Amino acid sequence: MDKKNLIIAFSVILVITAILLVWFFMKKNDAPNGNKSPTDTSFPVNPSILNKNGVATGQKLRNNTSYVFSDSSEQESLRNAIESSLQQTNFPKDINWIGYATKNNEQVSLTDFSSAAEIKIDSRFGKFLDEYNYDRIVCKNSASGLDYGLVINNKLFDNYPSLQQEELVILKSWEPTMLKDLHKLLYPGTEFTEQELSQSLVFKNGKYRYTEVALPENKKGSLNYHVLVDSIFFATSLECMDQASQAIESIE
Repeated sequence: MDKKNLIIAFSVILVITAILLVWFFMKKNDAPNGNKSPTDTSFPVNPSILNKNGVATGQKLRNNTSYVFSDSSEQESLRNAIESSLQQTNFPKDINWIGYATKNNEQVSLTDFSSAAEIKIDSRFGKFLDEYNYDRIVCKNSASGLDYGLVINNKLFDNYPSLQQEELVILKSWEPTMLKDLHKLLYPGTEFTEQELSQSLVFKNGKYRYTEVALPENKKGSLNYHVLVDSIFFATSLECMDQASQAIESIE
C-alpha cells in the first residue's frame, strides 16, 4: 500500500473513532441518574405563597404574581392549597396578586380554580376569558386590615370594539347573585347565612359599579366591579379597586 493510501486509511479510522467517542458520551449523559440537572425546579410539598421572582418558573407563570403551589390539579389537592392560602393574613405588599399552579409549574385553569374555590363565574363570559390569566387580589387597607378581590382577563382579540359593552351587560344581569357566587373568595372566612347570601343588592354607578353588603353580626361591607381594558375586577372596597386599577393602568 503506497503512502497516499495509508494516509487516507488512517484519516478514515480517526473519523470513525471520533464519531464513536461522541456517541458514547451522548449515551452516557442521557442515562437516568439520581441527580437533578441545574435547571430542575423543586417546590415545597406543603402549599405556600412564593414570589415568582424568587423561584425558577416556567413560561406559563406570569410576572408580578405570587403563586400558591398545589401538589396537583386534582380538585382535592387544589382545594387544600386554596383553603390554606385563604387563611393567610401576612402579605408583603400593599396589593398582592396571587395565582395558582401545580408543582410541575403548570398554571391551574380558571375553570378548575373556580370549582375548587367553590365560586361561580357567569358562564356567559366563557367565550371571552383567558382560562390561564386570572389572579386573586389581596390589598392592605388604611384600617390595617385586608380587602380581597379577583381579576379575570380576556383573550386578546384583534378587533372586538363592542367587547367591553357586552361584558358590562352580562355583569349587570349577574349582579343579583354576584355575592353568592363569589363570597368564598371575596369574603374568606365569613360565615354567611343563606338569607344573607340571597340579600337584595342595589348596585349604583360611581367611580366603579358598587353595592353595600350586609355582613354577619350587623357589619357592613361592599362589592365593587369594574371593566378596564381587557380585565374585569371585583373587590370588597373602593380602596382596593383603586390600587388594582392603578396597577393595571401603569402596565398598560
